[in-house]
Amino acid sequence: MKNSILTVFLSLLSLGLMAQTQIGMSFTDASFQEAVAQAKKENKIIFVDAYTTWCGPCKMMSAKVFTNAMVGAFYNENFINMKIDMEKGEGLGFAKKYKVKAYPTFVFIDGNGKMVHRGLGYQEVDQFLELGGSASDPNRQLGTLQRKFDSKTGRRPEVVKNYAAALKATGSGSYEDIVLEYIKMQKEDWATFETVQFLLENASTNIQSDLFKFTSDNKETLYKHADTTLVNGVIKDAIFMTYRFNKNEQVSKMLKEHFPTNAEQYMLEYELMHYMYVNRGAAGQEQFEKVAVDYLDKYEMGSWSNLNSIAWRFYTSVDDPKLLEKALSWGEKSIALDNNFFNNDTVAALYYKLGNKVKATEHANVAIQLASEAGADTIETQKLLEKIEAME
Repeated sequence: MKNSILTVFLSLLSLGLMAQTQIGMSFTDASFQEAVAQAKKENKIIFVDAYTTWCGPCKMMSAKVFTNAMVGAFYNENFINMKIDMEKGEGLGFAKKYKVKAYPTFVFIDGNGKMVHRGLGYQEVDQFLELGGSASDPNRQLGTLQRKFDSKTGRRPEVVKNYAAALKATGSGSYEDIVLEYIKMQKEDWATFETVQFLLENASTNIQSDLFKFTSDNKETLYKHADTTLVNGVIKDAIFMTYRFNKNEQVSKMLKEHFPTNAEQYMLEYELMHYMYVNRGAAGQEQFEKVAVDYLDKYEMGSWSNLNSIAWRFYTSVDDPKLLEKALSWGEKSIALDNNFFNNDTVAALYYKLGNKVKATEHANVAIQLASEAGADTIETQKLLEKIEAME
């Protein structure tokens, strides 16, 4: 992956794309059929952001990634960029034809209307550049890799590795078997830094899979080549995902088995995630509040988005000033990790609910400025600011 990312950046530099004349991605207003005709004429690939208006990760891509200068430079040079709402107009037919079932899905299509590559879900800038690099390289496009993988002569280690990564980008669970095949191709020399990083980047979220068993069985070896927290996180997250709908003793048993010294922390984290994302009903609200306070009083959380989500839920559901003060501290920690529109909006709302007009106004204005710079919708924050300004 290092080499392919380097290729993208070298391409950026060689084209002089670090100039300040273009910020972020430019999206065409053409219809899809017009874009296909243009792609055929110019021998280019169409990039389609297949989104919905209610999709949170879609909004984050628009606010944080599509606006990035390096992303804009690379995608504007190499693709015809489109945004299509999958729930109206031509998006309905597009979703059916290209099998778009989750959002955001990123579809790369050639001038014949054929899909050559795709990606799925929110991606950071480096991941998104890597996806574009793969899509623009015939040797790393999904279709090409599949043909090579299926042929007896083409199934070389690098092909298998790239094919696994491409499959994962599509959301296909079959990538796990391909990852394991690549690792086993290395035989007794598999535990190199590069291979361990590849394994952890493409780890399984299913504890029943052979890939998960391989990862957990070789945990001590992985510790020698990767950060302990990263290795533990991969195994922990798989346990969480497997039992996300069933809060039971099996989770505690597995956590104690895999992490004797961290089991208590991880179990509390599991309970927090369970009440936060799964058991969201009114009956679970009181337990959610208790677990959130317990966990965040004892342990650090390194995810700005999780901190922001917890703080926002307290804003919408809690009236106790002491609990709102705690939520405010989490929102401010979120800003310290990543200063963006979402968490400034949350902090502004919490200050408003706590009656601090000055701080509420400050953060609401910051949120609006950051959202405007990213081309994001500011209507709700503008409404909040109006309520703040009306405070006595």
